[in-house]
Amino acid sequence: MDHRRDTGDGERATGQGERIKRYSDPATGHDEPARGHGERGTGHGERIKRYSDPATGHDEPARGHGEHASRDTAGARHGRPQARKRRPRARDTGDHRRVNRGARGAVMRDGGGMHAKDILIDGYNRIREEVHATVEGLAPDELSARPSPDTNSIAWLVWHLTRVQDDHVADAFDLDQVWLSQDWEKRFGLGLPRHDTGYGHSPAKVAKVRVDSGEMLTGYYDAVHDQTLEALRGLAARDLERVVDERWDPPVTLGVRLVSVLSDDLQHIGQAAYLRGLLQSAAS
Repeated sequence: MDHRRDTGDGERATGQGERIKRYSDPATGHDEPARGHGERGTGHGERIKRYSDPATGHDEPARGHGEHASRDTAGARHGRPQARKRRPRARDTGDHRRVNRGARGAVMRDGGGMHAKDILIDGYNRIREEVHATVEGLAPDELSARPSPDTNSIAWLVWHLTRVQDDHVADAFDLDQVWLSQDWEKRFGLGLPRHDTGYGHSPAKVAKVRVDSGEMLTGYYDAVHDQTLEALRGLAARDLERVVDERWDPPVTLGVRLVSVLSDDLQHIGQAAYLRGLLQSAAS
């Protein structure tokens, strides 16, 4: 029996502590469900993210906690996944008390032990890297380009993922949204409701999300990113067990919410990167 219910904000509850968000796939233009911000429960303590592969149009499961097959700039797969080269292991100096900071700012402590918050910080830093890489060098018309009238643009995808992170992190940590507190809503001037995050947007609303430059998108994301990292750095392990949303069964903890946002953002920036690849392919 289907016990799902409409939550009224572009998501549906499944009765199993999950959310189903509906969005328009940038490659197909169809509405696709993303469970728990792109996940569904397996009943065995893990989640499997399902997404629509932009190269094939098929629904593909993510590879657990591993990595997806490599893609070219247009996002298409070419044969089998390529093996990643392993970095050489650092020499053992015998002093395990030193703190080793990775390229993305994650902190390794006590001889290589990593705190849970450091893993989250590393993950959110990766979103920022991909946002900048995807937007860099694109003109306003390219940022607003859509493969068809009923699909999303790079500008909309980056704005949406940033609004989701801003909204959810602010709610979880009892903070003000950067969108409102730092006047980004006025700077964008989109003519949308002040608290709109993009859930359930029609093609007409997607078309409203236009920017004069990529710096507007990266500037807003960086401001949200800074607030996110400030909140994460103050976390203790026990804080991740705090319930932040009791509307679901089981209730949603802070840890689940943070991973859920991370998953959703990475999915959307991957879609935006695929669209960039399409633009570059067409231009060449």
